[in-house]
Amino acid sequence: MPPNSRTSLAFGTWPSPVSAATIAQQVVAFEHIAVDISTGEVLHSERRPRENRSVVVSSASGVDAIPKDKYARTIVNGYGGVPMLSRGGTMIFINLPDNKLYKTDGTSCIPITQNDPSLHFADLSFCPSRKEFLGCVIEDSTDPRASEVVTSLATVQMNTGKVTIISSGWDFYASPKFSPDGKKLAFLRWNHPNMPWQSCQLVVADVVFAADSLILEHEKIIAGADDKPTAAQQPRWLSSNTLLFIYDKLDWTQVWMYTAGEDAKPVMKTIVEEDFAHPLWRLGDSSYTILDDKRILCASSKDGIANLSVISVASGTRNVIKSDIVFIRSVQGIDHENVVFIGSKANAGGAIVKMTLSPGSSSDATFTTLRSSDEVLPPAGYAAAPTVLRLSDNEQRILYAYYFPPTNPKYTGLPEEKPPCILDVHAGPTMKSDPGFSWERILYTSRGWSWLDVEFGGSPGYGRQYMDRINGQFGELDPDDCAAAAEQVASRGLIDSKRVVIRGHSSGGYAVLQSLIRHRSTYSCGTAYSGFADMKRLGETTQKFTSHYLSTLLGGTASEIPEVYHSRSPLFHAEKITTPLLLLHGALDTTVPAEQAKAIADAVKEHGGRADIVIYEGEGHGFREAKNIKASLEKELSFFEDVLGFQNGTDE
Repeated sequence: MPPNSRTSLAFGTWPSPVSAATIAQQVVAFEHIAVDISTGEVLHSERRPRENRSVVVSSASGVDAIPKDKYARTIVNGYGGVPMLSRGGTMIFINLPDNKLYKTDGTSCIPITQNDPSLHFADLSFCPSRKEFLGCVIEDSTDPRASEVVTSLATVQMNTGKVTIISSGWDFYASPKFSPDGKKLAFLRWNHPNMPWQSCQLVVADVVFAADSLILEHEKIIAGADDKPTAAQQPRWLSSNTLLFIYDKLDWTQVWMYTAGEDAKPVMKTIVEEDFAHPLWRLGDSSYTILDDKRILCASSKDGIANLSVISVASGTRNVIKSDIVFIRSVQGIDHENVVFIGSKANAGGAIVKMTLSPGSSSDATFTTLRSSDEVLPPAGYAAAPTVLRLSDNEQRILYAYYFPPTNPKYTGLPEEKPPCILDVHAGPTMKSDPGFSWERILYTSRGWSWLDVEFGGSPGYGRQYMDRINGQFGELDPDDCAAAAEQVASRGLIDSKRVVIRGHSSGGYAVLQSLIRHRSTYSCGTAYSGFADMKRLGETTQKFTSHYLSTLLGGTASEIPEVYHSRSPLFHAEKITTPLLLLHGALDTTVPAEQAKAIADAVKEHGGRADIVIYEGEGHGFREAKNIKASLEKELSFFEDVLGFQNGTDE
């Protein structure tokens, strides 16, 4: 429809074909990819809210690869990771709730490990020389207290289920990778109080077989032993003597190479100001793959937008591949010319994408969607495309954000009117927003709202210095950056400064609460999904992986700086919230008990404010059931419309 034929209607009130019910019907969220190392078969895991489980699927056929009574998921470190791998048509996967390893060939599914729910497995790796051995990370939660959980490297014998610890003593391990000849093992390790993106060592050890066991000898630190904390990740063997990995020694995460007898060095001759990996929240994440002994295929992030490139290992040259995919993760190789990954565009949601390099080219490729996460897509013209904004924080440093305008082919705003704005705060805080297709975003932009994703200090993808800004400043920098972004975007005439609402999940929900305390005049209202409320309690009850993280984010422990923990806990300052607040929470949330949300709501109401609250039965820290996803989105939309005085937008 030509722009001049669109109907003028107040922003925020446009009829839309997208509703909360539409979103709840999108029953699949892609999580991870694995490629059978022998057959090239592509498998992926997908979360299905309607079934309340994650399933491994053959990407080509769409057929489930595990029985209906199985749930493919690992819970190591609380955030899990890739739950499966496959070789020769036989897949190994981790199952909840029994936490056992299972083996399936499509006709039978049998357990490998014994009944011990306190043992959690992750980061599986086949041994090429002794095929009965499987390398892995193992987490022993016999005593579930964070200080008592033990993480180690282990092997599992697939024929007997025998579990053997092969490396221990460090707080965390990740990414065990056998060399092609099976004679060496590369792995990561790090200790508290560090997170793996703060300081993490890459180690290579000799593999020695004795009778029916595997032991490691002659450990050598390849990276991460510097005076300055540095972090290595994603080791991949190029050959039996050469190892590739991602390293941030020079501020940006870049591809490095280690050859036996030589020092490690960057693959590219000059630093590219792009990040080639994001923080290791989930075990097994992959941002690059080896095509052959001369080339690798990488997904990087430039100004927050995905880049695909082929890098020559020998010359260090790089060829960028033309693509309209803006967000990429879980990169896996199929063969010398074919790669598969999870990707999203501005106008299409998550997809299992197969990329095939054009013959003789390192810059041209074709892209084929093997599987789409969406049962339906909105009609053409409803998906807002991102604009990358370079703003300034309060210290005049660059601050990134994505802006999405109101987008509906049938309607335009009233003359001289500026659109209301949803400011969405991502979780993490060292995670990032996805600039690709989002049903939640389109729910609003198709109704005439603008949408702003703020990549506040701490967000990855912009170099380590950008990410380190949040250290010691959590709860202040993130809400301050959001307020600065809202003010600057309004000053550019893109949004109505009097109609900005803020929303966020988990630590993003915490930023919402802090924003309504620190910047009350900036927002008309806000929604906190499972927002952190009490910093001291959070540090005491979180899982092992993040149990020391707050000391970095806040600048010390609760005993060292109790006044900081108190001052940055919304639970104790909720009376300062004078703008309307919506609290959406899970009844089973152990990270932030629902009682804290209720206490915040009570405090706001006692001081004359508005605080709506909904507690969803059966949900924890984050909603997984389709009915609750639908209900929470409907509640939030109606809350925003009510606060701003809109006639409730209709669904087409």
